[in-house]
Parts: sequence; C-alpha cells; structure tokens
Amino acid sequence: RFIIQAIGRGVGVEEELSALKGIPDLDEDDESFRTRKEKIEEEYQKTALLTEYGKELAAARQMQMGLMPTKGPRIDGLNVAGSCRPATDVGGDFFQYLQMDDSRWVICLADVTGHGMEAAIPVVMFSGIVESQIEIEGTLEELFCRLNRILHKTLDERTYVCFAMAELDITSGFLRVGNSGCPYPYHYSAR
Repeated sequence: RFIIQAIGRGVGVEEELSALKGIPDLDEDDESFRTRKEKIEEEYQKTALLTEYGKELAAARQMQMGLMPTKGPRIDGLNVAGSCRPATDVGGDFFQYLQMDDSRWVICLADVTGHGMEAAIPVVMFSGIVESQIEIEGTLEELFCRLNRILHKTLDERTYVCFAMAELDITSGFLRVGNSGCPYPYHYSAR
C-alpha cells in the first residue's frame, strides 16, 4: 500500500527508502515492515548498479566508435564508405582508413572473437597496434607477420583477430589485399 501510493505520486525508490526510515506502518508487524524495507533497499542497490554499468557501457561504446571514421576518405575517382553497428553496446568490430602518403591509402577491417566488453577491449588495443605497425615500412606479408607475433604475445589463447587490409595505390590504380580469417572481398565491375 505504501509503495503504490509513493509510485502514484511519482516518488522514486530513493524517496521511498527515506520515507520508510523510522516510520512504522500500523497495519503491519515489525517483521513484515523490515522485510519490505529490505526488499526496497535491495532494489535500490540493483538499480544503482545497473545505472553505473549503463554509464560504463556508454563510455566504452563512445571510445570504440571514436576509433572508427565517421565518413569516408576523399580520394579522387573513388567513393569509399563504411560503418559499424555492433550487435550490443560494444563489440569486437573495427575498421579504419589510413593515408600512407599522397598516393597510398590503407583500408583495415577487423573482427575480434567474442561479444561485448570481452571483444571491445582487445579491439581497442588492436587498433593502436595496427596504426603503429603500419608506420613501419614493409610489405603486407611483413606487416601481417609482425601483427601476428605481437597479438600472440598479448592476447590469451581464446581470443583471435580476423583481419583484412587493402593497400590502394592511387597513382597506379593497384589494390593489394591481405587477409587473415575474414571472408574474401567481393569485386564487382559495372562492365
């Protein structure tokens, strides 16, 4: 009765707890009053934990989405676009466009095993590793070998990263693709 009246007035759990402190309900014995009060306190704690967890997930989502571009690069003669929509608040998906020099671009796609935070944390780490390793000159094969060595040392044995990377040379029109566990790219020509 007391809770329904409080909800009817738009009072939240915290206000309800304040109202219950020190006010005996004449229709109930002390034991049922304590039981009801304990249940309300337990619900309040659950609500507070869920609220905090929601804030942490929102911050993690913002961090993960901040790693990925919001629009495609401007490359003469090409339209490039991408987007990421995790199945949950955060996930193990990642993509990036990196300009190497005036005529070369790199497009990266990755998917870390798992879902939620267990995949989001490794993908954040992986994005930094990829950017640092791309700065080192070398072939795609050398880059993939370096990435594999680093990830083998860093990740646990249950976590894998599927990774594909395309290096586009605008001057020559040549596209080289390296693939490690992703579906093969599909090339479509309007001709």
